[in-house]
This record gives sequence, structure tokens and C-alpha cells, in this order.
Amino acid sequence: MKKIAVLLVVFSTLFAANASAQFQGTFGMGAHANFGVEQHNFGVGLHIHYYMTNSVRLVPSATFFLPPSAISFLPDNEELENNRAWKAELDIHVVAPLSFSTVVYPIIGASYTNLRLNDTPAENGTQHRFGGNFGVGIQHDIVYRLRVNFEIKYHMIPDRSQVGLMVGIGFWI
Repeated sequence: MKKIAVLLVVFSTLFAANASAQFQGTFGMGAHANFGVEQHNFGVGLHIHYYMTNSVRLVPSATFFLPPSAISFLPDNEELENNRAWKAELDIHVVAPLSFSTVVYPIIGASYTNLRLNDTPAENGTQHRFGGNFGVGIQHDIVYRLRVNFEIKYHMIPDRSQVGLMVGIGFWI
């Protein structure tokens, strides 16, 4: 019985290694929509996935935030109404397969946020904020080379920390 258990563990380990193998050096691209829970801001952006190893990928992304008046379902936020913002992030994902087509991954990364203030002439200017983020994501392959993903991250940014929800679609080569 012990021999069978040992064989099952060995074969399971070999299968798990092969199920997620052959990604090293590949990359993918995609688009995403991002929603900031505290600030009620909505953004759209692009991301790239580059597999440094079979289970670790580097993910640079850029998100451009829309003013609240541009989206009918957002509550009015006069503080942010005339402001324009964008952010760039560099995250690391450690991919762990749940099944043949679904993976889960923890996220850790750094971010740069650019916020242009246009409220009053005395406050005109641009705020530059460096921060970090951490969270978790899940990715599912819909069909061959087409993926959807969902992430929840906590963005640690001075004066603007918040939870962010992101849904994306992409492909890989």
C-alpha cells in the first residue's frame, strides 16, 4: 500500500510539472478594466505577461482612469471630477495550476501613479505617487491561447490607498 502511495505521489508530481511546463520565454498581451473601490474610479488599460520561468511571470501594465461623469453607474465624486489619472505597474505573478485550464497566482508589485489636478487654479499641478501592491488573481483559458483573468489587489499609494478589482482578457504566443 505504501508503494502505491509513493508511486501516486511521484506520478502526480511529474504530471503537475508537465501540465504547467513549456511557458518559459513566452509572452502574452491583453486588455483590462480596473475599478477602484474606495475612490470609485474606473480605468481601462493594457498588460503584458512574460514568463521568466514556467511558474513565474513578469507583468507590466498601464491603466488610464476615466472621469466619473464619463461612466453613468459611478457615484458623483466632485473631488475627482476634473482630474486625470493614469498608473503604470510592474507585478510578479507566481502561477499555480488548479486544473489544466485554470491557474491561481499571488501578486506582488510596484506602481507609479500620475494624477493631474484641475480643480482650481491654485491647485493646478501634477501629483506623482510611487507605491506597492499585493493581491491574488485567477486565470482561465477559454479556448486555445485565449484567457480571461480576475484580480483583486490592494494598492498602497500615499493619500490614495485602495482595493482594486480588475478583469481582463488576453492571448499568449
